[in-house]
Amino acid sequence: MTSFSSRLSRLRLALSPLLLTALLTACGGGSDAPANYPIGGSVTGLSGGTLVLQVNDGETVSVSADGAFQFPTELPGGTAYVVSVQTQPNNPAQTCSVNRGSGTLNAAVEDIAVLCAPNAYRIGGTVSGLAGTGLVLQNNGGDDLVMNADGGFRFTQPVASGARYSITVKTQPTDPAQTCTVNDASAIVADHDIDNVTVQCSTDVHQIGGSVTGLTGKGLVLQNNAGDDLAVDTDGHFQFATPVASGAGYVVTVRTQPGEPSQTCSVDRATGTVADQDITDVKVQCATNAYRIGGTVSGLAGSGLVLQNNGGDDLVMNANGSFRFAQPVASGAVYHVTVKTQPDGPAQTCTVNQSASLVVDADVTDVRVLCSTNGYTVGGTVSGYNGSGLVLKNNGGNALAIAGNGAFQFTQPVVSGASYTVTVYTQPSGQVCSVDNNSGTIGHANVTNVQVNCAAASHTVSGTISGLVGSVTLQNNGDDGMTVSSDGSWTFATPVAVGSTYAVTVATQPATQTCTVNNGSGTMHDANVTNVEIICATNTYTVGGSVSGLVGSVTLQNNDGDNLTILTDGAWTFAMPVASGSSYNVTVLTQPVGQDCTVSNGSGTMGHANVTNVQVTCTTNTYSVGVNITGVNPGGAPITVVSFPDTWSTDHDMIYWFPSKIPGGSAYTVTIPVQPAPQSCYFFSSGLPSVIGTMPQHDLLLEVFCG
Repeated sequence: MTSFSSRLSRLRLALSPLLLTALLTACGGGSDAPANYPIGGSVTGLSGGTLVLQVNDGETVSVSADGAFQFPTELPGGTAYVVSVQTQPNNPAQTCSVNRGSGTLNAAVEDIAVLCAPNAYRIGGTVSGLAGTGLVLQNNGGDDLVMNADGGFRFTQPVASGARYSITVKTQPTDPAQTCTVNDASAIVADHDIDNVTVQCSTDVHQIGGSVTGLTGKGLVLQNNAGDDLAVDTDGHFQFATPVASGAGYVVTVRTQPGEPSQTCSVDRATGTVADQDITDVKVQCATNAYRIGGTVSGLAGSGLVLQNNGGDDLVMNANGSFRFAQPVASGAVYHVTVKTQPDGPAQTCTVNQSASLVVDADVTDVRVLCSTNGYTVGGTVSGYNGSGLVLKNNGGNALAIAGNGAFQFTQPVVSGASYTVTVYTQPSGQVCSVDNNSGTIGHANVTNVQVNCAAASHTVSGTISGLVGSVTLQNNGDDGMTVSSDGSWTFATPVAVGSTYAVTVATQPATQTCTVNNGSGTMHDANVTNVEIICATNTYTVGGSVSGLVGSVTLQNNDGDNLTILTDGAWTFAMPVASGSSYNVTVLTQPVGQDCTVSNGSGTMGHANVTNVQVTCTTNTYSVGVNITGVNPGGAPITVVSFPDTWSTDHDMIYWFPSKIPGGSAYTVTIPVQPAPQSCYFFSSGLPSVIGTMPQHDLLLEVFCG
């Protein structure tokens, strides 16, 4: 652009001096006014339409292309100026900055530099429906952006205003697999950030299926995820109608098992998570069900019952209750339960109800095996019977009157395995009948060997014994001895004929007792004698002995009791006897005054006689007499003290005990026959040179003073 000064020079040359003078006067360019200067510069980088510049917040100039610019009005020298951008260019949007745009006019300003650059804006938007991972977006084939969740997004690299952006999906998300599409994916950037791009993701769906093998029944229904029922009638491929989203789980189950015949179908590879393809490997395997055959056994009392099913699969039953054969039978097949071996011990006969039928779709539990025990008669022979009125019984009932010798048989049979006991319910007059082979257990045949033998009547002699310690030997009629070792009942082995006498005696007494017999003799009548009474009592003996040396009185004890006070020497005996076999222990409870008594032979076990050898020996206690002499002149004449028969002398103070002891309670005399002249000594207790007294029951020390 041509400068303002150049144009003004050319104008001066062209105009007349008069016109130039008028022009300068009009412009304030008189010789006394300051000079005016233009303000301008250059613009570079402008590509976005019209740029409007402003000086001092007033006059503006519009610039539409790169090159020089100048404000229309010159400003007087010395004026401060500030050039700024009033309006930034648009289309495309740009930002222009002013360099060297301020100062004070001292000359024409032509170096203001305005630099323009296009604006760049961020490209973004929102993602919705994202459930997987690994979604990668691109802008303009680059600037990759990874998205792992719904929400807003913005690419890192901005795009210049006026340029185009184009957003694509570089990588679709997985886990679950999804397909994402971009809306408002491409446009020209204007003068602001782009935030209206939307990325919508939807999860992929896939079919669930597989194969069925072994299916022979009807009505198989499969389910996926507890729904989407699928009826399957034959082996082969199957596929559920409803697809499952990628990333979701699938669970294939059997809703309804097939029947006719009953089958059980199991599912292999039944569960999983859908990835990015159809599921085709679910395996449904069907097998015909087999069911157990069983029921109950009742009435079984024996052992060895063997059942069979279909001629085999043996099952041993030894007690009532439920049973079940080991081998199952397939649905649709026939079962047939029979008895292979009947029970024994007792012998029984078992029958089967509901024994055969067709297996359907459940275990068979209603087979009934009913057992009943076989019954047999009990009988034998009678011999020696010559009276009347003999009646036998079996097991306490089923009475049978016997008319004479020979065979007999009870009317009521007894079941096998049960016991029988034949007894005589009523003895015949004048006879006693006994039964041999009278009891046992019924086997598999009638009992015919019971033997009834009748003979003249006799009865036993029996009774009771009490208080027995040890053993006693009894006799009846001087014979038929028996030893009894404890209290209770007893019976002689040999019976006594009716009309004969009996006499019970004690042949040998117990070691420590004496037994007596009550009701021990009489004449045998038509019943056993049961009232003989043996009463045993333990023997007791006294404890005694002798005392010697006693002065006064001593009290003895036996076994910590039964006190006995003795006043003189001689024999003594405790009042209370001691049972034979028990212990005794004689001790001194109270000693005599002034004596000690000791016991010898004082303890032992009581035998079969009185104890008379306990010896109590008493001895009188003796004590010492001593003198405590004080006040004797050392080295002077000695003092002599006499306690008969002992004499003692000393020439100095000391305590002296006479060797001879004096019995307690006896008289004593101590004298000073020789004084230690020129001193006189006396006893403190008497005030004399002698003392006479009775010996106490302890040692005696006498005080002697000399002066």
